[in-house]
Amino acid sequence: MARSWGGAMTHIRRNVHRLQPGWNPAIFWYARAVRELQRRPLNDPTGWRFLAAMHGFDKRLWGVHGYFSAFDTPPTAKVQDRLWRQCQHQSWYFLPWHRGYLAAFEAIIRATVADLGGPSDWALPYWNYHDGGPRSKGIPDVFLAPIMPDGSANPLRADGRWGGPNEDGSGALVDLSIATLRPALEDDRFERPAPQVGVTGGFGGPQTQFNWHTGANGALEANPHNFIHGMTGGFQRRGSDALPGLMSHPWTAALDPIFWLHHANIDRLWEVWRTRALNHTEPTAPDWLQGPIDRAFEVPDPSGAFHVFVAADMLDTRAPNLDYEYDDITDPLIGGSGRLLSRLNRFSLGFSTDSSSFLVRVMDETTPIELIGANSSAVSLARPETVVPVRMDREGSRKLQASFLRERTASEVIEPDRVFLNIEGVRGRNDALIFKVYLNLPHDAEPSEHPDLYAGAFSLFGVDQASRSDSPHGGGGLTQVIEITRVVDYLQFAGEGLPDLSVRFVAQGDVQPEDRITVDRISVYRLGE
Repeated sequence: MARSWGGAMTHIRRNVHRLQPGWNPAIFWYARAVRELQRRPLNDPTGWRFLAAMHGFDKRLWGVHGYFSAFDTPPTAKVQDRLWRQCQHQSWYFLPWHRGYLAAFEAIIRATVADLGGPSDWALPYWNYHDGGPRSKGIPDVFLAPIMPDGSANPLRADGRWGGPNEDGSGALVDLSIATLRPALEDDRFERPAPQVGVTGGFGGPQTQFNWHTGANGALEANPHNFIHGMTGGFQRRGSDALPGLMSHPWTAALDPIFWLHHANIDRLWEVWRTRALNHTEPTAPDWLQGPIDRAFEVPDPSGAFHVFVAADMLDTRAPNLDYEYDDITDPLIGGSGRLLSRLNRFSLGFSTDSSSFLVRVMDETTPIELIGANSSAVSLARPETVVPVRMDREGSRKLQASFLRERTASEVIEPDRVFLNIEGVRGRNDALIFKVYLNLPHDAEPSEHPDLYAGAFSLFGVDQASRSDSPHGGGGLTQVIEITRVVDYLQFAGEGLPDLSVRFVAQGDVQPEDRITVDRISVYRLGE
């Protein structure tokens, strides 16, 4: 099948918070086109709900939110099996699949805008929650307004957006102490080999086939992607259930009009990553470029015809099947620093970091990985705070400590071991929950008073699907991997070392036993010689 659904003109995607405030043309015409798509039946490939179902669909959740009823006529089971529930997560296809999905949506909206009398060069704005503006952390005001300028109901205001301090989802949503860019942008590897366990999944995700919610995230998917979903959607308690907001659950996320602006920013960050360093390159393996081989990616064009695409088609945003650029892909990290330079600068490890007279041997994906610690049993995260002891292997801890004491020469420095905390087999029923993780906090200490012991955070976005035994992957749950090298460096230089670990999970929001959040195992791996 043909792999082109765009035109020959390059469109410019712009930061929504840098556009004219209020109902600027880009947002006004987006709203009008959204309303038109929302009027189309469920089985129309160019309709709002069909497009959302390509990301995920669940009859019960859609019904609770008012997007499905007994009067709807879904497409045939064959069409659903082929085209719905395609979203790629915990996979090296996460970025290319969402890019193709987003481009198809943009083309349909643009054609609808033109049919309504709007500009033929309309382009999807993006929501850059990190741009530092006064409202950048919040959903744009026009997405919260009850009516449009003509007095009609605003289709951009979605019920089921409960992440903000107010019931309409308004207020500052994004906690930038959690949703950060550095871990993803400093990751020099796009993917991690499929057998590799214990370390993060690379910037783009671990090697998989077609993968729909199970396993470990890539760095960009973990942060900020997952956090923005949970912080925007939130959840409401309804009896014994936590009903996720639209954005909080993969099966409903694309029903919220802000979803598309969020994913435009995630797609933009891919461009930021690939231009900030020469070694930031995508895989060259045929399995990625022409994959996946077990299920094709298909999207509709404005006519309703379907087109197959593969990852190789998604590498140049100016290609005819994509036709766009971003107005800003500048590096947000000062000086374009990488992971290693940040680490060396943090502790000034015995030499000038602007010198070219030394060689640093780096702990990377070619370095052996060793399990050096684990807890003894499964854990329930049913309380606001849960402390879990992790017993460290004495020989593994000795090797880790010795890596900081290696003899250095004037010409060579060997990077000390990198360390990763694995939170394995996470299952539960509340996709909106977020947990902060601290290491070796003193008993009864206030976590916020110990930033040096803050290891990171993880979101449960996707946990419901990953926990279901009838899912394609058998309910194995999610694996959250947090690089804890920074905290280990701090402990080492504070003279504490790493004899054992105490891991404290701090829920960000109301967690209850009925959420059934459990963890199979907590483990620690060292990446070192």
